[in-house]
Amino acid sequence: MRSELELLGLRAADEPDRWRLEVLDRLTRLDGRLYGGAAIAASVAVAEALPIPC
Repeated sequence: MRSELELLGLRAADEPDRWRLEVLDRLTRLDGRLYGGAAIAASVAVAEALPIPC
């Protein structure tokens, strides 16, 4: 089963605490714009993937 990060095209960048979002066809409408919830879903997926500081 794919993770949310893979599904959304997210990967950690070279800089700490930076992520990259690849704009995939499955995340866009026919006019090339992101679906309304795609950015929110990406931000939640990254927040869940980050370690929680103690």
